[in-house]
Amino acid sequence: MHGAVDNEVRNGFAANFEGTEEGVSALGMALHNRAGAVVGALTVATPSTRFRKVFDAGLVANLRETCRQVEIEIAANPAESA
Repeated sequence: MHGAVDNEVRNGFAANFEGTEEGVSALGMALHNRAGAVVGALTVATPSTRFRKVFDAGLVANLRETCRQVEIEIAANPAESA
């Protein structure tokens, strides 16, 4: 288990290839507040038959950019400073 978590931390994402649902693969990334604490996550799930095409088309970069934009919004939230 620790090896899988280490890979996720190093890669910045977690992947699930039909581990939860047959025929479904997913990629997820954590969302952080300005202090660096994990406060949520974004996940993209797709039929496993299409996952490689979506992954190769830039899924990691696109999801990373979306997380960056959401984290900017999280940091701007006054409730986060409480």
